[in-house]
Parts: sequence; C-alpha cells; structure tokens
Amino acid sequence: MCPATGDHVTDAALKRVDTRPLDFDAVYRECFPSICKSLLRLGVPSAQLDDVSQEVFLSIHRKLGELRDPNCLKAWTTAFAIRAASDVRRHLRRRGETEEVPESMAAPTRTDAGTEQRQGLELLQAVLAKLPDDFREVFVLVELEEMSGPEVAEALGLNLNTVYSRLRLARASFNTLIAQLQESP
Repeated sequence: MCPATGDHVTDAALKRVDTRPLDFDAVYRECFPSICKSLLRLGVPSAQLDDVSQEVFLSIHRKLGELRDPNCLKAWTTAFAIRAASDVRRHLRRRGETEEVPESMAAPTRTDAGTEQRQGLELLQAVLAKLPDDFREVFVLVELEEMSGPEVAEALGLNLNTVYSRLRLARASFNTLIAQLQESP
C-alpha cells in the first residue's frame, strides 16, 4: 500500500507507473533538509552529519531506479535515513559512547528568544536521546517530520497498528521524560 495515496499497489498498477528514473538532483534538493534534520533527531552526532548524510544520498542514488511510485518519495528516502541513524547509534553503543546531549539545562542569565529556542532544542534532543529507538523513530517521523501513520509504516516496514501503538507509548514516555528533566536541577 502506498501511504501517499492509500491505494493498494497491484502488479497491474505497477505496470502503469511511469518507469523513467527520477532526477537525482531534484530528489536531493527536495529531501536534503529534512533528511539532515531527521538524522540529527534520530541520534546522529553533528560531527558525523556530513558523512552520514552523504552515505544516505549515495544509497538513494544507487537505488533511485527501484522507486516505483514517486508519490512515496518521502517515506522511501526517510527509510534510508532511519537505517543510517540506527547504524550510527549501534556503533556508538558498541564503542561505549553516548549521544550528544546537553550537559546542563540550567537557566541562562538573560532570556532572549534565541536562548529560549536553543534551550528548547537542547531539551528536545535530551529527551529524544532517552527514548528507546523504536519509539524515537516513530515519534520523530510523526511529530517532528509530520509524516502520516501510513507513511511511517511504509518507511519503517511496520504494520500500521504497530506504528500507532509505538506512537502512543512514545508520547507517554516523552511527556514523562520532559517532566523529569524539568524537575531536575
């Protein structure tokens, strides 16, 4: 099923799809900003962002001819980012390293809009780092990347009910972690 259209994809439908390959440059321009944001939100350290995003787009370039429905482009490209971020997190855990999480959530001496925004982003990143990977992926894609449940199911290769179940649990965990971080000194 294609999440963009909600249609079941049949062999006959696949034959009707335009088989001309998409222009990689256009895909890159359209997807690069959201892929980079997703990679950061999924736990890729900023120091590795350039390398990991390059790997993601090399994979996309190699497989672009396999994309059957251009309407599914966002879910399809996001799947590459999810796999790459998962590999990075696994590598960090093996080496005993942790994700970049702000060391201090202390209040600044002055409160301007830029400082408040930076603190909000640091708090978000700290909470995302504490979510289990399964919850984090679904939460980031639905809440931050604004993908629909069916698109997330397609990107992650999950049943739609599983996506909604993980999203519900992720939201509950997120709210609990926010409360805990705001209460701690």
